[in-house]
Amino acid sequence: MTAALHPWWPAFGQPVAPDAVAPDAARALIAHVASGLVPSVTLVAARQSNDGALAALHLDIEVERPQDLAAPIRGVEPVAVVFGTGGEQPAVLALRPDFPETMHQNWTPDDTPRALCIDDRPWAEARLAFTPADFIRRIQLWLAKAARGELHDTAQPLEPLFFRNPATIILPAAALTPADLPAELVGHLRNEHETIIVTEFVRPGGNSPDPQFVVVPLRAAPQGMQRLQHAPQTLDALARQLQGCGIDLGVELRARVIEWAGLDATAVRRLQARIALVIAFPVAGDDGRQADDLRAFITHDSAGDVGVALGVLARNDSNVGSGSGYVRMVGVAAGTAMPGLPISPADVHLGFDRAVGAMISGQAQPDRRQAQPDRRPLRPGRCRLAGIAAGGQPRARGPVRLDDDRS
Repeated sequence: MTAALHPWWPAFGQPVAPDAVAPDAARALIAHVASGLVPSVTLVAARQSNDGALAALHLDIEVERPQDLAAPIRGVEPVAVVFGTGGEQPAVLALRPDFPETMHQNWTPDDTPRALCIDDRPWAEARLAFTPADFIRRIQLWLAKAARGELHDTAQPLEPLFFRNPATIILPAAALTPADLPAELVGHLRNEHETIIVTEFVRPGGNSPDPQFVVVPLRAAPQGMQRLQHAPQTLDALARQLQGCGIDLGVELRARVIEWAGLDATAVRRLQARIALVIAFPVAGDDGRQADDLRAFITHDSAGDVGVALGVLARNDSNVGSGSGYVRMVGVAAGTAMPGLPISPADVHLGFDRAVGAMISGQAQPDRRQAQPDRRPLRPGRCRLAGIAAGGQPRARGPVRLDDDRS
């Protein structure tokens, strides 16, 4: 194609011959296109990252379009398919700079092309049945449905506002309940899995280890079924996007870090931890269904350093209290600008409890009855477990039958 491509493409790695790409899945896709079994797909070029860990294939794909377009999808769309040598989920990027914003696009950084969400299955499941033919057909169907305005099936769940991320926060469901005085939440990394953060409520007098994260739950204004356009990578970028969702992130953060300020041991532990912002985005479909899409953003800096960047805290330089503490600034007006501190995204999962179990089971209310033990006495010399004598000693006899009442 002669049309201009997104600036990301020439900036990605170096051009390579198609038979020189490293990822096995990319080589399989190249072989499938070269076989002639998909005449509506053309391999235009290949590029590979400088470290050889990623390979990107430029494909021109002919689109099955109606006469009346629901979205400005062209007859031939250039896409880039990015593969990794580590078996990561392939990414499908629209290389047209003016590719329209549609439903079912994955989130991307500001300087990255729009990403098509061609498969709603978790990659751990989808990779078991991955084939080049199925993968290409999913891209073709996505483009065709976008042109017809049929990307969202009424039987599908509501579309999340963001795409899946590697880090995961386990959050108590009660943390999202609105309250005048919200309970304090802290988080810890799982020892056996360094990308899972388990959160818990702080109990007065509790003896829990120092928190690695202080958790701030927030709720956005109700949204229609549309995604936020880009993935924020800094606090100020996140604040700009949340402004349109009814959240003033600067006000929220300043209030929290001022509340946490102090020189005692509890304050020091809080402000040495990183901040995990957990945001509930109420998403409503055209049919009236509503659901919360939960996303988290984790600061790279400690809560105290965030407070310093916000202009409301200062490091303790006195000889009083902990030298690791932070004190509230006095006589200095807090600035209105949000700092450009880096953040990382995370997925959120609700902890399992009675209410969640009832919802999954389709019950209106959880069953709070308690199991009662069977207090009926056993007859002397008898035991309900087969093969066990009255004295508790096993008997060497035939196969165990749970319905056998002989002793």
